[in-house]
Amino acid sequence: MSWTDRLQIASFRGIEFRHDQISRQGGRRVVTHEYPFADEPYAEDMGLKANEFTVNAYFLGSNYDLLATAFEQQLDQKGPGALTLPLSGTQQVQLLTWQRTDTTSQGGIARFNLKFIQASAKRYPSTEGNANSDLVAGLRTLNQQINANFAADLTTMRSERSSADFEIAEQLNTVSTL
Repeated sequence: MSWTDRLQIASFRGIEFRHDQISRQGGRRVVTHEYPFADEPYAEDMGLKANEFTVNAYFLGSNYDLLATAFEQQLDQKGPGALTLPLSGTQQVQLLTWQRTDTTSQGGIARFNLKFIQASAKRYPSTEGNANSDLVAGLRTLNQQINANFAADLTTMRSERSSADFEIAEQLNTVSTL
């Protein structure tokens, strides 16, 4: 089985298109640390970069304008979509930019220059609770309870002191009248 037998029809969000060229770009996310008075930098590998895809797609024929307009509407949809490339298969991507050029001199053709980036499920930042934020919330609640209990205990102590002071004054009066 040759590579031509493995070719798939190119499409984005279910709309098939022809293409002149498809390029892919990847790499590593690297942070270079350069320190004062050190002659050698330190390169910190932060993992894979998101793959980028550049696609030169086109539509031609008597209905090229209708097909290109339908494709353009799909390009303007929010969120990731399925991109099928002839040799790499189908994957989820997010469209970054697109440019459309219509030419009638070649019998009617609409060319698109498309730029996509690899998409995956959102992981960070997350709106789901995490242990640290739960801990901070718990500490705030505990602090409020401690303050409320302290205020209640202080009020009780003042009330008891007032009663004790009153009793002492009563006893002093009793002793002084004897």
